[in-house]
Amino acid sequence: MSEIKEIVGKINKKLEKSGWYEKMRLYLISEEFSGIVEKLKKFVDEDKRRFTPQLSIAFKWMELCPVDKIKAVILVDYVCPFIGYTDGIPMSLPVEHKEDGTVVKKTPSPILKDIFVSLNQKGDYHHTSDLSHWCQQGVLIIPMAVTSEVDKKPMYKLWQPFLMRIIEAVNEHNPSVPWFLIGEKTFLYEDEIKSKYLRKAISWPKFEDVQWHEWINSILKSQKKKDIKW
Repeated sequence: MSEIKEIVGKINKKLEKSGWYEKMRLYLISEEFSGIVEKLKKFVDEDKRRFTPQLSIAFKWMELCPVDKIKAVILVDYVCPFIGYTDGIPMSLPVEHKEDGTVVKKTPSPILKDIFVSLNQKGDYHHTSDLSHWCQQGVLIIPMAVTSEVDKKPMYKLWQPFLMRIIEAVNEHNPSVPWFLIGEKTFLYEDEIKSKYLRKAISWPKFEDVQWHEWINSILKSQKKKDIKW
């Protein structure tokens, strides 16, 4: 149990700077959250199965988007297929640097490819699978499940209580933030979201919403906030 407490402590320490620990402190120190970590540990130690991303990076999307800086929320049903395919931000891929200084860009997932296509309908946009620049501008990218079993489906049931707490925290802190839901499973949480600004898009067989980013920026403009540089 002391090992579980240590793991939880490390997660919470990483969430201090962004304000998420203070915002969700009662939940993050609860037995329910520790129970999630404990189940993941048993999943590896006893069941001899694997999950991704590892917990040391699994909350990067919260670390990079402070709770008091949220300008838009993307809730996405995203499957991380195998180890090393994520940098801890949903849909985002790690950028690799070789010893000679060159940068290796990994091939984006099908859904991210479709999103990039939608962004390129107008204007010039970033072409990097590293979405940290979205988070740093105030885009909170929430995964329906923080972890997925390697080569299998996301762990929806395990993370459902955590997802509900995140939604509650955003509702409380910024009830007028625009929400963009990607994937039909995310539609199940529509009634839990208090904001009147909500947009939905399917992700399979193809993501086809080409105006979602303009919709978000139009709302930010009406709220006299700086738009997102996608």
